[in-house]
Amino acid sequence: MCSSDLLPYFAFPDKMKRLMQQVIELPDDALRKFGFVLMCLGLLVVYLGQNGGR
Repeated sequence: MCSSDLLPYFAFPDKMKRLMQQVIELPDDALRKFGFVLMCLGLLVVYLGQNGGR
């Protein structure tokens, strides 16, 4: 983990606790779809970064 990944937990612990509670209450299907979309966006960012947006 990068230190920037941990910054929200340090800076806003109460908000992070509330966010985690909301994530726990999400239906599995919605969480799975959200994770898939974020994964695809991450792959797109890596692809564009390696190819210079060509």
